[in-house]
Amino acid sequence: MRFVNRMSHVDEAGFFHIDMRGILDVHLKYGPWESNLPVFRWGNDAWQLEPHDPGIPLLHLTDITKPDLPINQFAAAIPLNFRKKLSRFDYLQTTLLQWMARYEDRAAQLLNRCPLLLWMLAQFVLRILKSYPELHGTKYLTCLAAQGMDRLAAPLAEVAEMMALRRDVARLGNALSVRDLKTTIDRCKSVAQMQ
Repeated sequence: MRFVNRMSHVDEAGFFHIDMRGILDVHLKYGPWESNLPVFRWGNDAWQLEPHDPGIPLLHLTDITKPDLPINQFAAAIPLNFRKKLSRFDYLQTTLLQWMARYEDRAAQLLNRCPLLLWMLAQFVLRILKSYPELHGTKYLTCLAAQGMDRLAAPLAEVAEMMALRRDVARLGNALSVRDLKTTIDRCKSVAQMQ
């Protein structure tokens, strides 16, 4: 995919272009992070919103040894922690980046706790979109993605809390103090309230 860097540029509006018309009949442009990273495809003499993940792992195109590359300029707007965590995904990387831009708080929770679940949710939503293309861009699809993130993040938060309790109990076995015991009891109460 490194050849894509030779066919790319960032325009005045901050859109990252990949023009592969010399090889394929494809010219894509990615919107800025602040605009939720929309992807457009040139066709019929106009830019059209691309409803599918183009399958180009943008983060793999970056190269810290060449700071002048257009992809480096474009990717700099993407928060570094998202770039680091999402660079491990090839398939659906653009979709995951779009979700991070659009649902930053919800998606970040899921990304921090279990990146694979976020990827699986994206895959599930895209399967629905392929089966029902008329849903693209609808509030239903947006709601499905957001609710999916919320529903997956809640049990993960509970698991993280239980793991913290387990560490506290282990620590109590080594050095029991009134303060440690109170902290553990308070955490148990908060977990019980979540259920």
